[in-house]
Amino acid sequence: PAEAIREAARIYATTETASIIYSMGITQHTTGTDNVLSLANLAMLTGNIGKESCGVNPLRGQNNVQGACDLGALPNVYPGYQSVEDPVIKEKFEKAWQRKLPSNSGLTVIEMIHAIEERKVKALYIMGENPALSDPNLNRTREALSKIDFLVVQDIFLTETAEYADVVLPSFCFAEKNGTFTNTERRIQRVRKAADAPGNTRDDWQIICQLSAAMDYPMHYDSSEKIMDEIASVTPIYGGISFDRIESAGLQWPCPDKNQRANS
Repeated sequence: PAEAIREAARIYATTETASIIYSMGITQHTTGTDNVLSLANLAMLTGNIGKESCGVNPLRGQNNVQGACDLGALPNVYPGYQSVEDPVIKEKFEKAWQRKLPSNSGLTVIEMIHAIEERKVKALYIMGENPALSDPNLNRTREALSKIDFLVVQDIFLTETAEYADVVLPSFCFAEKNGTFTNTERRIQRVRKAADAPGNTRDDWQIICQLSAAMDYPMHYDSSEKIMDEIASVTPIYGGISFDRIESAGLQWPCPDKNQRANS
C-alpha cells in the first residue's frame, strides 16, 4: 500500500542510523544499475553513509562473487580493480607474468553472446557459470552457445550450459578444495577441504595450470596458498593477506600490509 511505503520512507529518513541491504531483486533488471544508484543517492540524501551501522550493502548472488570481482573476473580490470587501460599497471603485470598483455577492456557476459552472433568470438571457456539457465534472453543465449565453434565448460555438474560443450572439465566443489572466499563485507576467509573429490576431477587451479602448460606458459604453483602469495604481491588491497594470517579469523580489505589486525 502507498501509505506503508511512505511510512517506511519516513522511518528511514528520520532514524539515527539506517542501513540498506539489497540483493538480486534490485539488480537483475534492465534498470538494475539505476536501481543501485538510487539506493546510493537515498543513503547520501539522508546522511546514512560514512558511519557505523549505515551504508548501502549488497548481498551477493553467490558466496564468492566479491572475491571473483576482487581478483579480476571483470572485463576492464586486473586483480584489485587495477585498470587494464592504465599503462603503468599494465607494465607491472607484464613484468610479473612475463607476457605482453592487451591494453583494451574485454567483453561483458552479454557482449560475448552478441560477439558470438557476429562471429567475432569463435571459442568460449566457461568456468563455474551456467548462462544457458541464468542469462537474460535465454533463447538467444542458447542459440549462440549452440552455434559457437568451440565451447569448453569447467564445472562440478553437467549443467544446461555443459550440454552444449565440446569439452567438459570436471572440477572440485567447495567442500573438496582449499582456498579462500571473500564475502560481501570484503572479508577474506579460509576454505578447507572436508571431503575427497570423486573420480578424475581436479581443482580449478590445477586444471588451469595444466592447460596453461600445454599452451607453452607453465605456471609453477603447488597449492592455493602459493597462488594467494602471488595475489598479495601484485594486488595492493590484498597485500597483507596470507593463509597464515587468516587461519583463525578473516581479514577485510583493503589490507595493504601485514601489520593490520586479523579481526579488523
